[in-house]
Amino acid sequence: MFNAIVEEEEENSEIEIDDDKSKELKEKLAQSIEDFSSELKETLTQSLKDISNESNEKEVKLKKPIWSLGIFGITFSISLMFSMIMSVFVYFNAILGIFPGGLLGESKFGDKFYYYVFFEKITGNYPESTSAVRPTWEFAGSLTLQDFLLLGLSALFLFLTFVKLELRGFKLFSEGELKENVEEGSDSVFKSSKVLIMITLLMYILTVIGAVVIDNRIEESETLVLAAGEDLVIELDSVYTISWQIKVLEMGDNSTYSMLILDEFNCDRYNDGNSAVIAETSLSKEDLTKSSSIDPKRVSRDNYCAVLVSSDISESPIELTYTVTAE
Repeated sequence: MFNAIVEEEEENSEIEIDDDKSKELKEKLAQSIEDFSSELKETLTQSLKDISNESNEKEVKLKKPIWSLGIFGITFSISLMFSMIMSVFVYFNAILGIFPGGLLGESKFGDKFYYYVFFEKITGNYPESTSAVRPTWEFAGSLTLQDFLLLGLSALFLFLTFVKLELRGFKLFSEGELKENVEEGSDSVFKSSKVLIMITLLMYILTVIGAVVIDNRIEESETLVLAAGEDLVIELDSVYTISWQIKVLEMGDNSTYSMLILDEFNCDRYNDGNSAVIAETSLSKEDLTKSSSIDPKRVSRDNYCAVLVSSDISESPIELTYTVTAE
């Protein structure tokens, strides 16, 4: 087209033009236009690539997961996993006594395991004083300080993660949609988060119900009168922790009695009529007009019995109320 225009101008012009020079000029102009076109095309192509890369980078940033970990092709929130695991541990340890109490050490299934005491013992920091003895094991079915701490941490992780997910478009009871104005987040974590949240809430409910319904403690309580030489044997079976409280209601002068905790061997001896196992230090009126208790937190579970016996030389019957609790 360019050559045609040039030829038309040459025909209309009265000036005589050299054919060789005209041809050379045409070639130079055509080359210049081709070079300009190539450069423009290359520039436009590069600009489009840059725009595309920026778009891709922005899209990847939006899909970046929060606090997440991929397991078996599923993206999980790490903080929610911690929350769920802690709630499961409390239920299986404190309420059911299955794990880790049923697997570690000298424990049996149905035992509650104390983590901090276990670590104290393996690190050599467990106190030797009998006044500061703490149990490694205890009957499952109750919540103590370590359980409340774990449940508190679990609830904190659950709350913080739920709020952060909500800010990114997460909905617990609907599909949810990732918001475009947030810098990070992922709709792929939404589905697994719902599962973890529901499991955690279920563990909370089961733990509360278990703490109310399940109680493996042995508790004996009675008000009775012991005549001189009479006794009462309370079988405690296999337990870790034994505590008792006694209140003397009426007791004459020169009357004494004993309250002893005996192991299985001495329990059998006493039941066979061997009273020599009773310690000489009996408890007198002066000692027990007020409550008395002991709390020996034992390392291993053994069979014990509690024995209440009035001295043969007591001048009058002894009326008292006792409560023995074993865990």
